Amino acid sequence: LQAEDILFINIIYIGEKVTLKCEIQDGRFRYGTKQWRKNNLNKPGWSQEYMITTATEFDSGDYSCRAGDRFFLSVWSDVFTLVVCKLVIFHNMKVMFILLLIAFV
Repeated sequence: LQAEDILFINIIYIGEKVTLKCEIQDGRFRYGTKQWRKNNLNKPGWSQEYMITTATEFDSGDYSCRAGDRFFLSVWSDVFTLVVCKLVIFHNMKVMFILLLIAFV
């Protein structure tokens, strides 16, 4: 992979809370309101942050943002990929021990 091919990926678990913040480097838009989109579909409303209070698998996707004022809009940001996973907990200690042995072989 080349540097320009690398996407930002973040993994969280079902039920967790996450807040995405949009920071625009262009001074003209630094303090403007932000528009969000997921998988290239615009989300309703404008806000500085996009909050997911209780994550589900449906929240997984590619997020980006842009800033705007009354006259102009910035370009869309780089994509931030969010992956929401199930947290698997093993209740059987024998299974955990076997998995640990396999991991170190």
